[in-house]
This record gives sequence, structure tokens and C-alpha cells, in this order.
Amino acid sequence: MATIEPNVISGPVKEPISATEAKLHTRADYTTDDTLYTIWIAAARDYVESQASITVHEKTLEITLDRWPIGDRIHLPRATPLIAVTSVIYYDTTGAPTTWTAAEYIADTDSKVGGIVLADGQSWPSTSLLPANGIRIRYRAGIATTSPETDTPAKIKYPVLLLVNGFDRNRSAETAPDRQTMAMISLRFGVESFIERLRSESVNF
Repeated sequence: MATIEPNVISGPVKEPISATEAKLHTRADYTTDDTLYTIWIAAARDYVESQASITVHEKTLEITLDRWPIGDRIHLPRATPLIAVTSVIYYDTTGAPTTWTAAEYIADTDSKVGGIVLADGQSWPSTSLLPANGIRIRYRAGIATTSPETDTPAKIKYPVLLLVNGFDRNRSAETAPDRQTMAMISLRFGVESFIERLRSESVNF
């Protein structure tokens, strides 16, 4: 089953490294490029998240599904870690929404990847759904902290720093980094080994 890429509703408020940290790594001693460093840090963090299927600092994410699963669990992409499920809403064939009550499911915040599990004795709603995107699940994932620069582990911070260093050394291509160029820089600067480690710590589904 292919991994669904969630929509980002809000966040992150802060990045896992600061421009000051990034410039220490690249040995830059000027402030004229701070705006560029802000772009590079966000792009590097987003790349690491997407490749490793994780969420670094807290975000509100949302996925839509066409149907309920066959089993008793819905895996929530990028919910490594899952903080909380905000809402589960499903739409009947007329488009009328129903909010599924939290008593009918369990938010599994311990597993990697986090998800929704049917509560004991419960079953998925039997209502006929809209033919597309009839289920909408919103949730919060990532490191729930106001200080991501302090609380983000080194195994995440370092690959972000390596990518930023690559952007700084290849400015003509990386002022607005594209995914293909970032993949090339990631390989060249040894980021892929860190990403593979992070990915291996999550359960692929």
C-alpha cells in the first residue's frame, strides 16, 4: 500500500535548527544571507521529513480516505510521533458531515507510525460515503515542544545541517531548492545514511 502524503494544515512554528546554528556549521560570519538560511533550513527539514516519513516539530496534518480499512487500524502518515487526533469526520453520499466520537476509537500515540484503532466492541461506520474523500482525519504530529532547537535529537538536526551546507555551497541551483537537486545534494553530503536510519525506526506500511 502506497503511503498517503498528508496535507499540512498548520505549522511548524519553529525549525529544528536556527540560522545561527546553520552558520556555525557552514562557518559563515555574516548576516546578509539570513533570509536564504531560513529558506534552506525549511527546505532541508521538509526533505528529511518526507524521505524518512517523520514529522519533526509539531504540525497539524490531515488526510482524506475514500473508504474505511478492512482491519481495525488506520495508520496516519508522518505521525512519528503522533501527538493527538483532532477529529474524524465522514461524509454521506449527499455530502452531509458526521463527526465520529472519540469514544469509538483509540488514538495510538505509542506506535511508530501512530494511528487510529477501533475501541473494544466498535466497528467502522456503515454509512455510504461520498465516492471520493469521504473520510477526513485531522491530527497533530511531531515533537510537541516550544523549543525544537533544544529538544530535537541530533540524529535529525545533523542531516538538516548537512543539507543546508550543501545549499550554501551550490547557491546557483539551491536558492529555491527543488526535490531532484536536494536528492543529489543529500547523496553527495552523506545525508541518506541518516535518513535511512530515521526511516528504519518507523514502521512502513
